[in-house]
Amino acid sequence: MKALLLLLLATVICSGVGRTLLGRFRALALSPLERFAYGTAFGLGLAAYGVLALGLLGQLAFWPITILWMALALLGATGTVNNLRDFVQWGLRGKTSPLTRRHGASSELTYSALIAPAVLLLLVLMFAFCLCACFQPPAGHEWDVLAYHLADPKVFLSLHRVTMLPSEHHSNFPFLMEMLYCVGLLYDDYPLANMLHLLMGVLTVLAVLGYCRRMFAAQTGWIAVLLLVTTPLYLWECCVAYVEVGFGLYVTLGVFAVTMVSSLTRTGDGERVIVADTQRNVREWVLLAGVSLGFALGIKYLALIPFVLLMGLMVWRRIPLRLYLGFCVLAMVIASPWYVKNIVLTHNPVYPYFFRLFPGSVNWSADRAAGYQSEQGHFGFAHGLDNPVRSGTNLLKSPWRLLTQPDRFTNNGDSTFMSLTGGVYVAFLLPIVFLRRIPRPVTDLLVLLTVQFVAWFFVAQVVRYVISLLPLAAVLSAYGMTALIRLGAGRGQRGKANELRLLPTLGTVILTGQVAFLLWGLFVLPSGAKASRDTGMMLTSLSAGDVFKNMTEPDTRSDYLLRRLDIYAAIGWINQNTVPGEGVVLYDEPRGYYLDRPYLWGNREHSAYIPYDRMRDGAQLTQWLHDNGYRYVLINLHWSPMRKPAEEPAGKELEYLRSWYVETPLPGQWRFLLADAMRRGLWAPTPGSAHGVVVLEMSGAGSNSTGGNLP
Repeated sequence: MKALLLLLLATVICSGVGRTLLGRFRALALSPLERFAYGTAFGLGLAAYGVLALGLLGQLAFWPITILWMALALLGATGTVNNLRDFVQWGLRGKTSPLTRRHGASSELTYSALIAPAVLLLLVLMFAFCLCACFQPPAGHEWDVLAYHLADPKVFLSLHRVTMLPSEHHSNFPFLMEMLYCVGLLYDDYPLANMLHLLMGVLTVLAVLGYCRRMFAAQTGWIAVLLLVTTPLYLWECCVAYVEVGFGLYVTLGVFAVTMVSSLTRTGDGERVIVADTQRNVREWVLLAGVSLGFALGIKYLALIPFVLLMGLMVWRRIPLRLYLGFCVLAMVIASPWYVKNIVLTHNPVYPYFFRLFPGSVNWSADRAAGYQSEQGHFGFAHGLDNPVRSGTNLLKSPWRLLTQPDRFTNNGDSTFMSLTGGVYVAFLLPIVFLRRIPRPVTDLLVLLTVQFVAWFFVAQVVRYVISLLPLAAVLSAYGMTALIRLGAGRGQRGKANELRLLPTLGTVILTGQVAFLLWGLFVLPSGAKASRDTGMMLTSLSAGDVFKNMTEPDTRSDYLLRRLDIYAAIGWINQNTVPGEGVVLYDEPRGYYLDRPYLWGNREHSAYIPYDRMRDGAQLTQWLHDNGYRYVLINLHWSPMRKPAEEPAGKELEYLRSWYVETPLPGQWRFLLADAMRRGLWAPTPGSAHGVVVLEMSGAGSNSTGGNLP
């Protein structure tokens, strides 16, 4: 309940700030949904930058952050009053937006009148379910959440500063969402952090509804959001503290704004000119687009792709140069703090990428850059330009494979029912191709979606990266279905091709099947921590049974984590049996969120911070770690490069540790150092080893030593 109240308070404050900043924007005057979506998104972005400023100043603590939110509340006081007034008026009048367009015959209006309340009811139920799911602790499937999305903000809060974490290269990514997660962790731990990501999904739904009402028809918006929220992958990520839903929100807002700029201009004398009575609106849409892309660039480097594409779209549509430059400059200025910070701390604005351009990147090297690029490239199917025929074939098959082979687009062991994106998008996109006249906004969206999907295929085929494309795909798919509804209604009334009357029914059946498919996954499928290919059955990572149990019985969350997270027992032992301040080095395991001790990522591939290349033996490694405050070592045997698929280290931790790390030569000099330290007895096992995870204590670590030599 506390997290929900805090979420409501944050929403009220941020929406008030946004309304104050955008209160005079005529472009949003007639669309309360769009105004609320843009305003709240911008307010959240401003709050994140405020947290960043406090973090850079070393003031990341309760009172400075609380004072920041109080200042935001004062700044947005007028906007909050106006928002409340609008909400009351909307409740009293119950009228639709003046921008709602009505197309076609009366049967189409009837269809719209029927689908709106059904979708609204489903949205409310899905939102309630997601709120409950936000109380579920991040476990094995939330890999990046435990590795850095929540883990790094937790470290920042302990240091009271946003800085470079020397062994964790992700800590130098643009971290707009992570700044909001700092707020969530500070006030109510991971539930509030999860809810802040869910809020981004809610704002995306509102933005889609508002845009479709403005550009197409109300029923297009209802169908679009129905497709979006019933996509398993999208719904799952709304409930966890990843960043793709937030990233997708800002990209979508930027795309919508640029397509509005394109639609408000016309051709005159061979060049693009602005219709006189819309000049102010066009300028405002350019500002909205620039701010949106600036915030998107503050979440992911991948925002450079839609940023460049939108610049290209503005050139293609011959948007006046001053507007084009305004969009580019505004986006880059808003994004710049993250990239300037990287230049100062790491000597690379896009750390750790493009090492060839920035060879002075701190704690990085050419071999690490090559390994990181290779890791990104192993997702999905072959896409090398050296074989264009094979790559082109794989590209065309990708939409189908995202549905049928999701395990190829996820980390090992991460593929479940909630990794699916669904095939309904493609089914509803196809009718657009056969339309005689395609409106300019549809053409723009179709081009942007297609090019971004191609870029996704060739850059990194990670299924989560598709999430930012789903709002655009949902709008286009809904437009395609609306075209089918209009076709069936219009032709049927003239007595020609009465069979087309079945098209709305067919579309409804498909949408109903999509909803049933999702509910089957949530309420019927079993949950688990292993991939379906290991168990021979489909599993889900978002189970209604687990969600409601974690929500109503908080005391069982520890048991849930013991079943779902292999490192949880070992981390629990460290937290309970070691001295605060004594650090831990993680090997073959980056997920340190639940650790309440300082820690480093130990694998050489992650960073050059630990000077392995200058060490000759395990004694030097142990001395260096000891001098820097690290007394314990955690090794996850499940991810050892020596492990074979049939081998299960749980229950045989010391046996496999001796076989894989001590007796058998391991690849790489740095692994020899680990083996040498254990052979010398400098690293001794503790009772904390469990579930295939080993905890070792370094010699001279302190009076709490309870370990011994390897048997």
